[in-house]
Parts: sequence; structure tokens; C-alpha cells
Amino acid sequence: MAVPEAVLEAVLAHFVRDKGLRITGRRKRAIDEFRAYFIWRRAATLGDAFPSWVAEAGTPKLIARIASEYQAVEDLTTALVGTLDNPGPLLPVYGGTGDVSPPHLDLADLARRSPGDSATSRPVRTRARFFERLRKARVRQILWRAAALPNRLIGPGLDEDIWEAFPNEQTGRLRLDNPLSPGLAGPMTEMVDRRLRAVEWMHYTIANRSREFGGMGPGRWNATGAKGPWLDGFRIRIFEYPRFPAFLQAQIGAANITDDGGLVPSSHDPGPGDPPDPPHPGTDQHWHWSEGRERLEWHVIPPTADSGAVRISGATAASDVATFTTATPHGFAPGFSITVYDVEPAAYNGAWTVDTVNSTTEFTAWIGATPGAGTSFGVAYRPIYAWRLPPALRSVWRARPGNQYRIDLVPPAGGGAAAIDALFDYHGIPRTDVWTRSWLWCDHVIAACNIEALLFGLRRRLADGEDRFNALVDGTGLPPGANPPYVGLVNVVGSTGPANKGTLMAHDNDPHFENTMVALDDLQVGDQLIFWNHVLYNLLSTGDWRLENALVMSVESEPRGKTRKSRVLLQGHGTPIRSFARYQQLIAAHLAPSLARVREKIRTTVAANASVQVIQWQSASLVRWSPYGNFRRVRYPGHGTLDLGAWWVEIPLSNGMTTWASRAEGVAAVPKSVAEGVGPLAAPAAGYTPPPNPSSAIYFPLFEPRMSAQVGGKRAQGWDAYLARRQTQVIDPVLMEVVHVSAPLIPGLLIQTGQKLAAMRPKPIAIP
Repeated sequence: MAVPEAVLEAVLAHFVRDKGLRITGRRKRAIDEFRAYFIWRRAATLGDAFPSWVAEAGTPKLIARIASEYQAVEDLTTALVGTLDNPGPLLPVYGGTGDVSPPHLDLADLARRSPGDSATSRPVRTRARFFERLRKARVRQILWRAAALPNRLIGPGLDEDIWEAFPNEQTGRLRLDNPLSPGLAGPMTEMVDRRLRAVEWMHYTIANRSREFGGMGPGRWNATGAKGPWLDGFRIRIFEYPRFPAFLQAQIGAANITDDGGLVPSSHDPGPGDPPDPPHPGTDQHWHWSEGRERLEWHVIPPTADSGAVRISGATAASDVATFTTATPHGFAPGFSITVYDVEPAAYNGAWTVDTVNSTTEFTAWIGATPGAGTSFGVAYRPIYAWRLPPALRSVWRARPGNQYRIDLVPPAGGGAAAIDALFDYHGIPRTDVWTRSWLWCDHVIAACNIEALLFGLRRRLADGEDRFNALVDGTGLPPGANPPYVGLVNVVGSTGPANKGTLMAHDNDPHFENTMVALDDLQVGDQLIFWNHVLYNLLSTGDWRLENALVMSVESEPRGKTRKSRVLLQGHGTPIRSFARYQQLIAAHLAPSLARVREKIRTTVAANASVQVIQWQSASLVRWSPYGNFRRVRYPGHGTLDLGAWWVEIPLSNGMTTWASRAEGVAAVPKSVAEGVGPLAAPAAGYTPPPNPSSAIYFPLFEPRMSAQVGGKRAQGWDAYLARRQTQVIDPVLMEVVHVSAPLIPGLLIQTGQKLAAMRPKPIAIP
């Protein structure tokens, strides 16, 4: 039974008076907003569990139980961080002592960002104290949010809970493994340890080249050779993306770089002191230019036999579906992501998903076009993505056969825990040289942070914690339904639902992590989310900004159990800490160059062939379509007014990024898009011309009419305005302008309307 809002307001008002909480006006305090969030959410949960408490005048039992829980959280906060005047064990810089072993990250050491930083210098000491204030704030956020949420921290299907059940139901106590050590053990402290550990690794040693929030700063490069030493001024940075500034081309050398769209050779190129790889047929470059020659990227393995490539011997197409014949068994299965290369006609080439397997030498894939029969043939292969580890780590981290993007932890002689320690050790393995760091993608890095945090939490909580972790790695302690190797670095967050891959962090029976869907208002510090780019990026670009895996670094609570989306702070591998809105700006900036290249393709193609109606670009179809009349004129930057026509990106309902149940759902998820039978095209006016694929796609405009109108009480622009007005009056085609994708158009955390967020989060074990 939902608790009446008037009851919740009354309970909150009681505690505002009783505790002196400042949650409104200029003097409001962030910590009091977290306390108010806790009060509101616990009142809703407990009131639903005990309806008789809600029915009582003044709700004395409900208030008593919340007051007991409130004090338990305050006590645990004091036990862990205390205050700056009376610090707890997690604030050693301020004089706190007595932390259990192993201790949390040494923030005084992490404050020494550069090799020349002195531990006693004023900037380092100031930075360390700032880091500890951040730690105190993060611990308090973690505790108050976690304690407020409806008792799912230990996982669904378990009877255990962070709140102990006592005969006196009005007493709320946090569950502890050892009652003699209050506040220093138990599910809640494991939660704090793991969430805090992951975000501090991310913040201080991985991602942040911005000085915002105490980050490492931009660094100063000193690169002297094709394979190092490459010094960038940092002593504590342990992970890199496999991509680097364009100015390094002088050190790498032109002979080692291939251009955009070239074959992608070996990612297993040796580091200093390693023997060379066997040569591959074709190009031998180890680097390639990214789109627009913006940066240099480490290569993936080329399409040769050693990477699972197969020679294509035939290709036909019908209704946008290609049937490929291979000279030898292809080994593909439905759902495999593959790349087809060097086939003519060129429409067969691209990154596709295997649809059906007709035989060992024949498969089909939707390619969004229907070219004529193949005339010359290349290869089909599963891409092996570029990542690189230093030589000392390569023996225990191996690409999984059949899924080279996943990096499995192979049980080493010293146990899996030792391998994790080595991956994160910036002391034992010098990391001042970029070539000594691990070059990994964003999901790899966050997976690594969560795995290390799990090991850390188990070591702190349980005497046999390390043994429990090692059993996950060597396979002796796997949960039911596990898919060994169980521990590895891989993408673990689902797109529209929980991921269940039978591996750590993505497994329904995972004892340590929960892969789930959460509401925005239930977000917690340390949750792993996906921040999505526009669906256009997935169709139009081959870059790596389709999405960004990110950790929630801070979340602001509203007193009435809500979350301020605008103030959710996120950080991913390669980004500073940014708010939700600034993340949208970051992502939009990476889409703009792709749209510019698409428009240029249209301009040059139309200049050569004025009658062209369809242009293939990457995995998308660009179509010319005028819903009414004949739209022709476009104001094109740098070229004046051109007769280009109205061009659109055709976005299939199932598009490789998500699947919409209907055209209406797709239009709702993609602002500015239109579709047959939706909105003003639900009942088109006379003179209407349908799009090329009216039933299976939505259409995003590359150019739009210069027009605005009031539609449904809101100001509409472009095609939304024109189509709405055209329903009631005949309007001649007007001048069009280039469509710019701005930050508000980026979906961010939701790629489907009305859904919860896919998230991966720590889950403390129920019984030690």
C-alpha cells in the first residue's frame, strides 16, 4: 500500500524540527538533503510494510523506527569518517587512525601526481586534504542513499538485509558480521568499501586529466621513440585508451600508420624488449588515423586467417538482406558481429550482425541495401579490438577465443588476487612511461576497478576473503550456471535490460554483483551506467563514442526522495568528472564531425549526379524524401544556397543500438525524427508522399525547413512545425537549413522512453 504523501510530509517535518535539518533556502546543507532523502524513502518503505503504523495518529511507531535507523547510520558514519575535527579511520591525513587492513587508497600518495612532486610540498599537502574532504562526502553519500533504499543491497531472493529484524520492530540496527566491532564489518561497510574504492581508482589514477575536482591536469608529453619512452608527466596514471594525440605521428613514423578505413593490423605488436609478432599478410602498420585524422589509434588484428577471417566466394542481396557464401566454413552464429571487407559492389562492405546461418558456408545479414550480385570478393571476420597490456601482465590476461574483446583472467600460479594487485600496482611497475600502462577501453577499465574493489572489500571483511576471490578465478568456487573463465574484463551493462552472460558482474547468480534496472531516483555513488550517444552515431560513424561506460561519482538527493538528474556527476575512462548536462555536450561534440562528413558526401554526390535518391554511408541509408511538394533549396555553410533536396537518415526500428517496438516509440526516443503514421503524419494531408520504408524505419532530417509554429502548446521548429501546419494549409516548400545535433538531443542514460536505467552495482554477500 502506498503511503499517503501527507503522512510522508508530516514525518519529514517532524525530523526537520527534531534534528534541525536545513533543507530549504540559502542556508540549506547538502548532507541534510541526504538525511531528508533517507527519512522520506524509509517512511515510504516502512509505512508500506506496517500499514498500522501509518493509521496511528501522529505515526509514533513509524517515527520511532526511523529515528532508530537514522541514529544507526549516523553512528556508522562517525565510526568510518567522523568529522574533520575528530576524524575516523578513513581520514588519515586529518589524523584518523585504526583503519583495518588492507587500508583504503593512500590519498597523500595519490596527491603526488607527478614524479617530481614532494610529499611535503604545500600543493601536495593541500591536495591531499581536499581529497580527504571528498572522501568524507562520498562516504556519507554512499551510506545515506544505500540505507534509504528498499532493502535490496544483498540481492534479490535472499532473506538477509542490511537492517536486522528484532522482536521490537521499532528498533532498526544495521546488520554486522561481528557485533563486537560495530561499524567496522558487515554488508553496509562492505558496500562502502567497494563503492568508494572503485570511484577513487577512477578519479585519481585513471581518467581525470582535468584539474577539476582535484584531477591530474593536462600533463606534458615527452615522447622520444616509436615505442617509448613516452612520458606525459604523470606517476600514478595506470590505464590509457588505445588512442593518442596526433602529434605523436612524428615519433611513430609514417610507415607505421595507415589512413582512415585501411586494414587494421596487429594489436599484439610488442612493447620494448618483446620479440616481434609473426608478420601478417598485407599492410604492416600498427597504427591508424581515426576519423578526420583527429588522433592516432592502436590497431586491431587484420582480417587474416589467424583472426578468424574467411574468404567470401559469393554475395547476393534481396530486400536489404545479403546472403554471403564463404570458401571455407565460416564458424559464425546468429547474432555475431562481423565485418565484411573488400567486396564489390561496395554496399556489401560494413559492420553487420549475422541474421541466419543457412549452412557452414552460407549466412545472411541485413545490410540496408540491395546491390547486385557480387563481382569481386574479400573477407568476412569478427573484429579483434585493439587493447594492449604491458609485457609483465600478458601471461595472465588473455583474449577469449571467439570474443577477442573480452579479456579473461587466466589463473596464475600465485592466485587471481596477485594478478589483480599487479594490474593496479603503480609502484611495483613504473607507470610514468605510457608504454608501461594498460591500454584498455572504458568498459574494460571500469570492470577492472569493480573487480579490484571486490577483492579489496573481501579482504577487509573476511579472514578468507582473498581465498574466496581466488576460487572465483580458478573455478573452484563458482556459482550455479557460471560460464568459466568467470572473471574477466568485458562490457557488463545491458542496453535495455540486465546482462546475463554467466560471468562475474553479468550473471543472475552472481554472489557479488547485481546486474539490474534501477530508477533514476535510486542511483548510488559507484553504480556503473552507460551514457549513450545519439543513435545516429552508431549508424554514421566508426568511432568509439557510441557510448561511454561511466561510474556515478556523486548524486544529489532531494528531500522528498528524488534525485536531481542535472547534478548527477559521472566519470568514465578518458573523461573528467562531468554533470549529466555536460556529458551530453561532450557526447554531442563527437557526433558533429560525423554529421558534417555525411552532409559533405551528399553535397558532392548530388553535384555529380543530381538525380540520386539513395546514398549508402557506413551502415546507414541516406535518402532524399520530400513529404510534400519538392524541397530542394538548402542554405549550406560555406557554399551559399544549393539545390540538394531534403535528405534524411533512415533509422531502422532495429538498428544495432536498440530495438523499438513501434515507429511511435522510435520517434519519441529521437527528437526531430518523423515516421509514417506518427504525429502529423498519422493522417497526412493531400499531396503527401510516403518515405522509402514507411513501416520499418523512422527518419532523421539532415536539413530542415526554416519554420516555427505552436504545436500542442509548445514552440516547434523545422519539420515538426512544417508538417503540423501542412495538415491544415498548403505551404510551398521553403528554404532549408543544416540540422545541428545539440546536447538536448543526446539521450544520455535512456535510449528508450519510459524505461529504467541498466546498471551494474556491488552486492555484499549475505553470509560471511
